[in-house]
Formats: sequence, C-alpha cells, structure tokens
Amino acid sequence: MSQPIVWTIAGSDSGGGAGVQADLKTFNAFGVYGASVITAITAQNTQAVDKIEAVSPEMIKAQLEALRADLPPTVVKLGMLHSPRCVEIVADILQDLDAFVICDPVMIATSGDALYESSFVEVLKERLLPLVDLLTPNLEEAYALCGMGAPDSLLSVVLELGEAVRLPVCKLTASHEANRIRSSEELRVLPTISVPTAGKMPALPGATRSTKALETTPQAAALHLACNPDNTCEWTTPWERGQPCPLLATELLKLGPKAVLIKGGHDEGELAQDFWTNGHEAAWLSSKRQITRNTHGTGCTMASAIAACLTQGYSQLDAIVIAKAYINQGMRLAPNLGEGNGPLAHLGWPECQDDLPELTVGAVVSVPTGACNAPLQYDGSLWLRGTPQAATLHLERERQFLVRPHLDPKQFGFYPIVDNVQWLERLLPLGVKTIQLRIKDPNLTDLESRSCLADGTSALQRTLESEIIKAIQLAKQYDCRLFINDYWQLAIKHGAYGVHLGQEDLESADLTAIAQANIHLGVSTHSYSEVARTLAIKPSYIAVGPIFATNTKKIMHKPQGIEALKRWRRTLRYPLVAIGGITLQNAQSVLDTGVDGIAVISDITKSPDWQTQTKAWLKLFN
Repeated sequence: MSQPIVWTIAGSDSGGGAGVQADLKTFNAFGVYGASVITAITAQNTQAVDKIEAVSPEMIKAQLEALRADLPPTVVKLGMLHSPRCVEIVADILQDLDAFVICDPVMIATSGDALYESSFVEVLKERLLPLVDLLTPNLEEAYALCGMGAPDSLLSVVLELGEAVRLPVCKLTASHEANRIRSSEELRVLPTISVPTAGKMPALPGATRSTKALETTPQAAALHLACNPDNTCEWTTPWERGQPCPLLATELLKLGPKAVLIKGGHDEGELAQDFWTNGHEAAWLSSKRQITRNTHGTGCTMASAIAACLTQGYSQLDAIVIAKAYINQGMRLAPNLGEGNGPLAHLGWPECQDDLPELTVGAVVSVPTGACNAPLQYDGSLWLRGTPQAATLHLERERQFLVRPHLDPKQFGFYPIVDNVQWLERLLPLGVKTIQLRIKDPNLTDLESRSCLADGTSALQRTLESEIIKAIQLAKQYDCRLFINDYWQLAIKHGAYGVHLGQEDLESADLTAIAQANIHLGVSTHSYSEVARTLAIKPSYIAVGPIFATNTKKIMHKPQGIEALKRWRRTLRYPLVAIGGITLQNAQSVLDTGVDGIAVISDITKSPDWQTQTKAWLKLFN
C-alpha cells in the first residue's frame, strides 16, 4: 500500500513554527507523505514577522505543475497565499484536481502581523472559496472574510450582517440568562424551544437596548425560553453576550465552502471552543484553555493534522477531533523556544485523554407536516426547512460534569450481551457477574400497540416491563451487575445496576435523570467523534468496536482491529470494553491489549454448547 500524499501550499516560516515547516512536521508525525509549494518567504521568529517576499507567480505555477505530474494528492492544505495572483494560480490548478481541499486562510500571524496584500480577500472569496471543502479560519479571520472587524457584542454582528438570524447557539444557566459559555461551570441543560412563524419580533418584557434593536428586524423570530419555577415564562434574546461562531459560519457557507470550522483558540474564556458545520450538521468541540505562550503555528498545524487524518480515511469530524487533540498535545508539551510565541511540539499521534476535546452537537429539528422542502437553512442554532414555516425543535441536552457512581474496571471481565431473560436464567448460575440485556424483539419493543390497557400502556409494553423487572430481580439474586440496553426509564424505575446506550440513544435519553438515579452508564462508540461526544457526558465505561467483523447487527463502521484497540487503551482512562466479532479463538489477542472487559454475543448465544463455552470464557478471565 502506497503512502498517502498531502500537499501544502503555503509560506515559509524561517522560525520553523508555522507555515510549510509546521505542515511538513505534522504530516510526518501522522505518517503521511508531504509535498510542498512555497508561495512566500518570510523572515520571522517567535516575536515578529520582519519581512515577506512573495515567490514569483511563474515559480508558484511551476511547483504546482511539477507536483501534479508526479505526486497527485489525496488532500490539499492551503495556507498563506499572500497575493491575489497567487490565489488565481492555485484556483486554476484546483479546478482540475481530484482532491479534498482545506483552506486555512492565513491572514494574520500569531504575532499580529498582516500576511496578505490588499484586494486579497475579495479574490479569495470569488475564486477560491467555492472550490474549498473545509474552511478553517480563526475568529478574527472569520470576521475579516465576512467584511467585519471583531465587534464588542454579537448585536453588532447581527446588524452588520444585515438580517437577523433567529437564535445563536447558547447554553442556559439556572437564572435563565442565555449568555455565552464562559467556564465549565456554566455548561447546563438546554431547553426545549418553540419558534413561531418568522416575522416581526414582538415586544419583549424588560427589553434592553439589544432586544429593542432586534424588534425592528423583519426576519427576527421570537424565542420562548423554558418556564420559571413559578410557572411564568421569560422572553430573552441572547445577542449581547452570545456566541458569534454559528452566525459567522452561516455567512461563510454562503461564500461557497462545503464546511466551516471556526477556531476559538484566540478568544477568551476557560474553554477553547471550535464550531464546525457543513450546512446540515453542527458541533462544538471544547477543551480547557491552556495558559501558554507556545501557540505559534496552531492554525497551520490544525489544518495540516486534519488533512493528514482525512487522507488516512477518517471522517471529517473524526479528523477534526484528532487534530484538536494534536494541538492540545503540542501546546502542553511545547519545547519553550524563543522569547515570544513559541512553536508547538510535534510528537506523533495524540494518545492522552486530556488532550481529546469534548464534542456536543447541534439541534434536532422536527419539521411540521406540509412544510416546504427547501434546503436546510441554518439560523444560528437550528435548521429550518422553508423560512416562512414554523418549526419545533428540541436542542440536544448536553450534560456536563455529571457525577456517576464509581465502576471498578476489575469488575468487568467477561461481559455477555443477551436478548431475553431466559439467558440470564442460564448464565448467572454459572458465575457470570456482568451482563447486558438488549431486547430487540419487535414484538416486545413495539410500544405503539393499538391494544392499550386502562392506564394507557400497551400489553406489549407491560410484557417488556415485566421482562426487565424479572431480569433485575435475577441480577440482584446472583449479585450480578446488569446493564439494561436502551430502556433507561424502566431501568431507573426498577433500580437496575446500569444502563447502556448507543450513540443514537443519546439524542433522546435523559442523561441527567440517569445520573440522578445513581446508576451506571455505558456508551457504545465506533470513532473518535463518538468518543469525544461520549467524554462530554462522563459515562461509567466506554465500549469500543467493532474490533472484528460481525454479523450480529448491521454496523456502518468498519472493524477497528487490534492495533486501534491498543491505541484506545493507551488513550482512555475510562473502563474500556471491547465488542464486535470477538470469540474464544481471538479473545487472547483482545485481552492482551489491556481492555477491562470483552462483550460477547453470538459466541455464547449461537453456540451449540453454550454451557461449556461460557465456562471457558470465565476461565479465560479467572
């Protein structure tokens, strides 16, 4: 298999901390082959950029043609292009190149020096951005591309953009202040919000200068927040201290890129938060802000790390998660060189849980019947089909810093997953001490049955509940740790040891209620973005898979293999469970990675001699 090739088209940094030098170091750290096109030569160090000299257009074109003829890329990373003519030459090449294009619009150095000529921005927007797959500006660059300077408040962003969007992404504190998240303690449960038909915003009680200004905006829509404890309702508009990234990203998408990642590392606050959207999905990536002077080249390195991961087959969001971890690692372990903004460390694949960001996703939207099928339009926090229609949305309730009961990793070991109580009756007497009940029988999971009892519950729902009650009683009888898959309400109601949720279940489960019930929570993951999302909800354990190919159920993700499992074990401090295609024949290789438990399904439930097979599994761990 040939080594993946990535191009960097950027300027040279004589200090070695940014530009092409940082790009090539990053490519090497991730094990991909980097080829370069130099657009400008800078005389700079950690303190300042002293001089910039552009490479001639003819030389830039010659470099591009040489690479295209012999070293075609999978991904192209664009950095400092400096001049309008350079932008035009690069755009001409990209039009005929079959490669994913990442544009890091390097416009201002970490030292504060401008890195582009006049008229550069307009040519960039007109010629290049429509060819870009992922645009990665920092906040200051995002404002510049939108034709604005960084404002003092988000209200001026709204007014400069010319039309107000409905609601910027925000979190709600207990006092109902829809302010921007400034610290980890401000991360709270998001409310359910109803958005009326677009039109003039009604007068709001106690309107401030900001809200009064918005009342006159034709496209503004009212925002009704959750009720107060005394059952009276508040109205508020979170513009004054709101988060500008979703608004800016909306405008940037209009310029042509397929996706936008706005980096918040240069902003303020306890958390360094980046915002990503592709026009259909949105996500925040949050890490604790590091207090360090060693930030030179963070933007270049971030884009290059994304490029390196994409060329190895990772999804865009996975690549962003890994890249952010790489940046966090690079700042944390930086060599402290120079007297100014020092360079990052380039030490290979990030394998520290503390470097991984926590990922929280955007809104889940329910479109009313009869709404038009126009393309999705992002309005700052939610997606609407057809602006005239009303839509109801439920913002995903991302819970942070939840306290869950301790789970000793040594308690796991053999972890069978079964689909009915009969299997518990068979396995628990043999000494199984951790088990999961995953009822997927459509006859038991059909909670929409027409034959309802007097209290409104269906007969099948009653049957499902009785199965779970019986399972919990059996588990307590044999002192077994029972995790109920999916049915968290019944698990809480009847006092199960724990709940296990898949990624799709996180959208609807009340994670706060699960934590308050003091029961354990396990979560399935298949990728870096799913692990990052899981880290945000503080589970009791993390399941990783599939390790090998499996026919148990349809899985969209390819097998991860032993080497990836070893990396997960080196990275995560959480109790770790391996799942997917694991049998007694390959179990020892899985166990040797250091995982705390192995989840087994068909190797038990489809075995003609399940008793002998179960005893063999128990012996393996004992």
